[in-house]
Amino acid sequence: MECLSRVCRLAVTVFLLVLAAVIVVDGGAWRTAALATPEGTPEVQPAPPAEAASAPAAELSFFQWMEKAQAGDLEAQCNVGVFYVNGQGVPRDYPEGLAWLYRAGNAGFSHAQFLLAGLYSQGFGTTPSDPFRSWFWAALAASSQDIPDQDRQLAVKMMAAGEKELSAQHLASVQKMAKDWSLGRAAAPR
Repeated sequence: MECLSRVCRLAVTVFLLVLAAVIVVDGGAWRTAALATPEGTPEVQPAPPAEAASAPAAELSFFQWMEKAQAGDLEAQCNVGVFYVNGQGVPRDYPEGLAWLYRAGNAGFSHAQFLLAGLYSQGFGTTPSDPFRSWFWAALAASSQDIPDQDRQLAVKMMAAGEKELSAQHLASVQKMAKDWSLGRAAAPR
């Protein structure tokens, strides 16, 4: 599945730009460099408003995306998650945004997996960075043929950074978890 909406693509572009500006690779260890709150966790910058995009799909309101998401549309679930995480058209709500991104990512939507990897790599709201979860979602996104090469390369970099932070036992555990997830997905009927 390819993310076809401009809202989703714009959110990814903004996310990647913010991630590139916020994350500094220092000997393989990722740390926040700017845009940090006093608590030390970076803020996710809001995506451009949907009206800035010209594609018809981008003209959907949050409530139209929500209707599609509740009907099981994975792209819509991803977009609803982005709306909540960015506070775009709705109050910022990280747990709700994560729930929608998780739903889409767990169903195999690679763009949601990539966004989850990025959120967990840098931390967000009151949630600190989590190299275990970041590695897991980055591995799923990196193995997908549905994301652009630049996103796949960034996912591989997030995996490498996570590998430096995880103990050998935790790394083996997350690698097994990602492999088991992938095997379960490949065998599941579609």
